[in-house]
Amino acid sequence: MEQKGMSVANIVTDDDIEAIFARDDSATHLGEGAAIGKRATDFQLSDQGGGSIKLSDLFKRGPVVLSFFPGDFTFSALDQLIDYRDSYEDFEALSLNLIGVTPNSVLNNGIFASANQLPFKLLSDAGQRVSEVWYGKKFRWLLEQGSQGVFIVSQAGIVVERIIEPVTLHQAQATKILSKVRALRARKHI
Repeated sequence: MEQKGMSVANIVTDDDIEAIFARDDSATHLGEGAAIGKRATDFQLSDQGGGSIKLSDLFKRGPVVLSFFPGDFTFSALDQLIDYRDSYEDFEALSLNLIGVTPNSVLNNGIFASANQLPFKLLSDAGQRVSEVWYGKKFRWLLEQGSQGVFIVSQAGIVVERIIEPVTLHQAQATKILSKVRALRARKHI
């Protein structure tokens, strides 16, 4: 059931990505990746249990926090995801869908999530095709350097916050993300 340029686990095709990167459309800011105030690019990836998760389906429950990280068992990712795990009840209290996205395989993500008792989904973005779309041309070099990115998407599917930091900086902490969500809610942006 595989089509040219499309994997079963990913509804963003290679042709879609090339078309996005070929555009220099200031009205949509697609070259900048997931731009604040713009509709989030939908995708479908496999989680650590082999189930299929589609971004747009998550909005039925609430806003989404997407955390892209360079790989399982890396020190910076481990610190960040353990912090998320320890604050997971706070994410739940705000009805947030917390999702990790990694280039690792479904199997690797399963082992990593189990070993660290992560209560949230880790999605496999093998080949980093979804990550490339979300980071965009402008931030692609950071993705290639192993940076981590956090995107907050409203229940309406609009990107309301983007935090992309070089790998050398301390990564977005759960308290920072939760504070941003609370501030966005106070301004009725999420």
